[in-house]
Amino acid sequence: MATIRPGRDLVLDLGTSTLRLARVAAGKYTAGDGADGRRIIELPALTLVDRQRHSVVAVGNQAAIIARGTLPTGVEAVRPLRDGLVATFDPAVALVRNALHEAMGGERALRRLTRRPRALYSLPSTATDADRMIMHDVLHYAGLGADTPVPVALAAAVGAELPVKGSRPRVLCDLGAGLAEIAVLANGKVQVARSWPLGGDWLDHTIVRAVRRRRGLSITHAMAEASRRQFGALDEAYDYRSSNPPPPADEGEGDAEGETPRRAGARRRNANTQQVMAVVGAGGAFGDVGPNPHSRSNLPEFNARDVASGLGDGVRVLIEQIVWFWEDLEAGLRTALAADGLALTGGTAQLPGLAAAISRALGVPATLAADPCNATIRGLIELSNDAATWGTTWPWPPEWERGS
Repeated sequence: MATIRPGRDLVLDLGTSTLRLARVAAGKYTAGDGADGRRIIELPALTLVDRQRHSVVAVGNQAAIIARGTLPTGVEAVRPLRDGLVATFDPAVALVRNALHEAMGGERALRRLTRRPRALYSLPSTATDADRMIMHDVLHYAGLGADTPVPVALAAAVGAELPVKGSRPRVLCDLGAGLAEIAVLANGKVQVARSWPLGGDWLDHTIVRAVRRRRGLSITHAMAEASRRQFGALDEAYDYRSSNPPPPADEGEGDAEGETPRRAGARRRNANTQQVMAVVGAGGAFGDVGPNPHSRSNLPEFNARDVASGLGDGVRVLIEQIVWFWEDLEAGLRTALAADGLALTGGTAQLPGLAAAISRALGVPATLAADPCNATIRGLIELSNDAATWGTTWPWPPEWERGS
């Protein structure tokens, strides 16, 4: 059985948009500033790559600051981790190495170590053995020694304080920036799981498409993400089976019965004197849409209704996949899971109205975890305190795939 080495062992949550890590040490962990070795460090999972020289220019926080402006010719912003897996090898190594500097105190501190630090890291439950080996190589070249993968769903469930070590099954859905994963857990293991690339990036993509379709202009994914975080929400009566989702709650449903949502929203907007639609400057290519005379930037704009339309399209696909997973479960297992309902973790799960929409689609309660963004890293921290976790071998193919 492995021995825990406080201060020398690390836990890593390798997310698509954010990399979180912490050192295994005694004391209470916090998301912000705290005592060295007793805090969760968050870094943007972003690198700037010079395509002409084939080199990494900036990593992490520095890359995020530079990417806010205009990038030099030949320099491209790259996310080295996609859907919890390695997308580009060298940038991923540079990103993990930068995270080690943050945790251990710089390059000199790393070189003074007589033995490489170990890592407990998250990996999608549906990852292949080849994916695990590629991640192992990235961590090794970044400067880590032994590494132990833990399924994301298991770590998130432990971080959400679900009693997954008992024999009673529980179901959890982790919605990150790149990956949406749902799993049934019991006896401290993942019994069955499915994952899809339908996280926050997918919703941003559907917002971009909706603005292009409705306004005839192109916006960047950064603009779509900013609008989703600022005023993105699902209507209280949202139904994923409807091809025409209702308008946002602040636009109403109109006065006449049978009136279309678009006309109803326009009529109520004209009748009210107060501003009922938040507006975001778009920029980009504008097509035939003219400038807004009330805009200081004198640029075409998109509004909350455009964002709601895009979110409706994206969430519909996500909920359909969740419903199919739920219906494929055995009837007895569904009955056992229905009493406790579905737990939601991940940053995308915080979208207003999403938990209620999933609950209506499945007919079971869907609750958001207390700290959904940090559920995975907190679960890894708790699992790291058990020496048996470090020696656990994660088999592939998973048990639920061996019989197929």
